[in-house]
Amino acid sequence: RIQILFEQCRYVEDHFRNTISIVLSRNSFPYLSILQIFPQKGGSCILVDEDTTATNFMIKDNKIQQLLPLNKEPITPFIFRVQELFQKFGISTILVVGGSGDYLDVADLVLMLDSYRVKDVTAQAHAVAEAKPLIIPTLPPLEPVKGRTPDPKSFACLNGKCKVSSTSTITYNEGNSEDLKTLQLYALEQLVEIGQTRTILEVIRRLGPDSFTLREHLNRVMGHFKDHGFRWMGGDSGWFALPRAMDVAAAINRFRNLRVHP
Repeated sequence: RIQILFEQCRYVEDHFRNTISIVLSRNSFPYLSILQIFPQKGGSCILVDEDTTATNFMIKDNKIQQLLPLNKEPITPFIFRVQELFQKFGISTILVVGGSGDYLDVADLVLMLDSYRVKDVTAQAHAVAEAKPLIIPTLPPLEPVKGRTPDPKSFACLNGKCKVSSTSTITYNEGNSEDLKTLQLYALEQLVEIGQTRTILEVIRRLGPDSFTLREHLNRVMGHFKDHGFRWMGGDSGWFALPRAMDVAAAINRFRNLRVHP
């Protein structure tokens, strides 16, 4: 599981800028994260809590569509893409809602918690939706996001003096500058031990040939951990703890020096 959170000034590199032609904001981060997580890390299910997600990312009802058509709004609501994500990419969505009734139009299964008992109300929900259906506009199809191929030269500055001062912070010098740069990982909530962050730094330092996609890099690295433990990295293994592959990828995606091949 990985939680998608809003991040102030989150860095985005290369072809994702073309995929998401909007200013990074609280509303765009879910799409950004979906596009980065699923192609690179093999995700297959999105868990969404209506209460913690921006309304204009989630829905655009019929009245707002009349007043504010999509060509005047940079955000494509998730409700217009949720079926396509499953039909085209095999990505399912489990959504907890209490107010966004428009999702009844696109739901394959609707479960209701009634006095702490779960009931299947799919037929009833579809009947409600058919009485006043949501208008879903025709959109250009989503294109598969190709695997990202990082340029190992991007990480040359990490071969110098670096410091892991907490689970969420890696500081490093860039070139001959005395100014410290920071790789912020505070949104990676499942990094719980500083040894995981030390491991992330060492893994990034050891990224291999630039012909590999990020997912191929991660599969290779996690294979090394499975076969050899921390010995393959050298040094004192007591300083390290194993992060998840998706957290390593998330750290790489946040690195401001990152360059990827087109």
